[in-house]
Amino acid sequence: APPPAPAYVAAQQILVAPQMPEPVKGGTPHIVSLTRAPLQGMQVPPDGLVGVGFSFETQTDGIQIVSTLAPTGKAAESGQMFAGDVLHSVDGAAVRGLATAGVIKLVKGKPGSVVTLVLETPPAAPQAPQPPPPTYSQVQSGQFLLPTPPPP
Repeated sequence: APPPAPAYVAAQQILVAPQMPEPVKGGTPHIVSLTRAPLQGMQVPPDGLVGVGFSFETQTDGIQIVSTLAPTGKAAESGQMFAGDVLHSVDGAAVRGLATAGVIKLVKGKPGSVVTLVLETPPAAPQAPQPPPPTYSQVQSGQFLLPTPPPP
């Protein structure tokens, strides 16, 4: 009898969109997918795991806030992630209340793999209106004078 035909099983990847959390800082949560990679000029560490180039701080209420972006990291290059953003989840896992090491473990992975973050960019603080800058002709003619500060 001939040998049985090999069974082929198709690998199927099921993508589940992360659940959008309630805003905690008045912004609108959004999804950012980034490819993990070592920072420019850095080697892959011995554990073989890299991130996407951001650091964060845990507030007393457990909220994770992005504190800095490495200029050459994938986070900064994306233009979709900013210092001050709230980090809600990493690959579908909520991070509020997690210890720093737990969040880092979720963010890091093998180079070339994708990490999906749910972030919330708080609305910008309102800025006082600024007067328009002087024109070249105002400066040349002496029409532009700096305002004098009020007396103390």
